[in-house]
Amino acid sequence: MSLIENEYIQIDLLSKNGELNFHLVNVAILSGLIGQYCELSQRDLIIIILGSVIHDIGKQEIPIEILDKPGKLSIVEKNLINTHPYEGLKILAKFNLSQEVLDIVQFHHQYIKELPKAIKLKDIVQDHRAAYPIICSVADVTDAVISKRAYKLSLSPTVSRDDLLKKGILDIDEIYKAIGIILD
Repeated sequence: MSLIENEYIQIDLLSKNGELNFHLVNVAILSGLIGQYCELSQRDLIIIILGSVIHDIGKQEIPIEILDKPGKLSIVEKNLINTHPYEGLKILAKFNLSQEVLDIVQFHHQYIKELPKAIKLKDIVQDHRAAYPIICSVADVTDAVISKRAYKLSLSPTVSRDDLLKKGILDIDEIYKAIGIILD
């Protein structure tokens, strides 16, 4: 199953158990719902959903044995996985995508790690280039925590909520309530 297929490139993101495709769709849906919570325009919602559905496209360059590895990853394996945003940009360079979409792919991990201070997501959406990757990151963290993976069991949304609060997303309770995620 391919996410993007044309005469120039075929992008196959289906891991042996399908987890990556489910993750991409889940993150796109959650990002769209978070974008609605933030009162984004229709154009902005399309950008955030498109960027989110391809945010991990660079993982196609990571060996499937590492992506689906049960148990702890080595430092080398973690470093390889951490290259996926850069690899994603290399793949997407062949396409005419907006800078906002490319920013989501490139910065969906970085921006949330580098928040200079705690924020309310709804308050920063005016700065789209910074907000889009953060919206994707909130969705990404949420799905990564609550979904079962080859290497971990599903955890409570409270775990992702606590992690996002620590990262500085002050309105995570309101976001989760608005998008229908029930905390324990």
